[in-house]
Amino acid sequence: MEKKLRFAVSAMFLLLFGAFIAALKIVDVRAIGPAGTSVGLATLNGWTHTVLNKIVTTLLGSAEIFDKISDLSILAAAAVAGSFGLVGLIQLIRRKSLFRVSREVIGLGVAYLLAGIVYLAFEMYVVNYRPVLEAGELFPEASFPSSHTVLAFVVFATAAVAWGRLLENHSVVARLLQTCAVLLLIVAVGARMLSGVHWLTDIVGAVIIGLAITSFYSALVTE
Repeated sequence: MEKKLRFAVSAMFLLLFGAFIAALKIVDVRAIGPAGTSVGLATLNGWTHTVLNKIVTTLLGSAEIFDKISDLSILAAAAVAGSFGLVGLIQLIRRKSLFRVSREVIGLGVAYLLAGIVYLAFEMYVVNYRPVLEAGELFPEASFPSSHTVLAFVVFATAAVAWGRLLENHSVVARLLQTCAVLLLIVAVGARMLSGVHWLTDIVGAVIIGLAITSFYSALVTE
């Protein structure tokens, strides 16, 4: 029953993600981006981008620090994913069968694959473009959902679930690692928003699809 409920929660987030995309395509769509690019929920997106940019530049001069923090969070996510990959490889060598590798590790591979598919899908299907032009660009990049946020969210959120199960006999260590994962997730999402290279809805969309993938992973590893 619990497994079915978690699959249902994942499906709910997936439907919410689809509804969110539909809203971005039809609600308050206006050309407020660079090179005349349009974005849905333009009033909300334009206001939050302007206000956050003003706050950050007033306090720090520029948002460059948050862009660097965002990049570091991706490196941290890669390190976490790599550590689980190493665990899986060790299990495979010792147990001599892929089917004997723990379902938590196999499930992580599935979650990472889904995050990669989301990235590739929205490189081809553009919902909206970034609110800024990067150096040397004549036209902004696709920005929905924020790929940095999707990847960081999926890696850190699924890691928290995996550590809770793999280290259930070492609860103190598990809780410490889970706390670190949650903090890294918050930093990654916050830094990407404050970096100024995404609309608010790019981040929100990334969080929604990240929750869908994490819920799916949780269902996969539930007995």
